[in-house]
Amino acid sequence: MAKKGIVPTKSKLLALERELSLAKQGHELLEQKRQILVMELMRIVGRAEEVERRADESLAKAYRAMSLTFATMGKSRVKSMAQAVSINPSLSTQNRSIMGAIVPAIRLALNDQPPYFAHGGASLWTDEAVESFKEALQRLTELAELKTTALRLAREVSKTLRRVNALEKVSIPDHIESISYIRSVLEESERERFGSMKLIKARLGAERGGEAS
Repeated sequence: MAKKGIVPTKSKLLALERELSLAKQGHELLEQKRQILVMELMRIVGRAEEVERRADESLAKAYRAMSLTFATMGKSRVKSMAQAVSINPSLSTQNRSIMGAIVPAIRLALNDQPPYFAHGGASLWTDEAVESFKEALQRLTELAELKTTALRLAREVSKTLRRVNALEKVSIPDHIESISYIRSVLEESERERFGSMKLIKARLGAERGGEAS
């Protein structure tokens, strides 16, 4: 345990006291980091739930418009017109740090050239379906960023919590126990030294008294 292999000297006591002070400071900083990460994680999760809901709405709107397009124009005509739609999506990613956790920033670019159909060649439902699918794709991209961020923040919270627990339940108690042990040994040594000094002083006094007599 904490006393094993420890040489109970004043220099060791001072070193352990410095280490204990640093461990307590580290524990406080890590606990603050954990709290900030948890708050940020909760914010990201709440935002992800909202974006997911909006993405579902966009997809539902897009599929409804597509169904109406099929109903009014026929599947074969719609498929033929779809070949004229040129939308080239591209993704770009960058990394950023949130309290030491590396999270992605994902951006979707839709390179297109509307209008997609000749004037009078498509129904209003066709245009609504295209725009709704584009909107859903943007929201799904944002959702992917948020879910990835939430996962990495959760991992950082777990890692930080393990470090907090290691300091709180192992390192700090071991240092406190070791410091207490060294202090008790030094105090006992001081008492023994003081007792020896008193005994020597008493003997010297007795010897002097005998010589005087």
